[in-house]
Amino acid sequence: MSRKKQQAQQDTTKNGPQAKPMSREEFIAYAISRSGDKLSAAARQNLEANYGLQYDYPDEYVVFRDDWEGAGRKRRLIRRVLAHGPPEDVKRLSDFVGALPSEEQLRVFFYFIQDPFMEEIWI
Repeated sequence: MSRKKQQAQQDTTKNGPQAKPMSREEFIAYAISRSGDKLSAAARQNLEANYGLQYDYPDEYVVFRDDWEGAGRKRRLIRRVLAHGPPEDVKRLSDFVGALPSEEQLRVFFYFIQDPFMEEIWI
């Protein structure tokens, strides 16, 4: 019996973090298909943008702004990521939002995005 404690293995490959189990497009299509509801174009665009954030910024804080451009059936959601960072950067990101003009502060969202691949929804 060894007195050395076993160290937890990191979940990485030789070249960095572990590869994601599917592409961004596959992930978004899969996640939307699980909703099971018939979605309006606006609701679908919003879900696609939300799932895109989960895929692109797992376990990070994200500051973003949504704008709708166009009219009628040509109306499109434009999501602009203004800043993002790991939990250690929450103060820097908060200061970033605080430095924005008041009217802009009312239009931005500041969320922590959980890694979707850590949930057991893939079973």
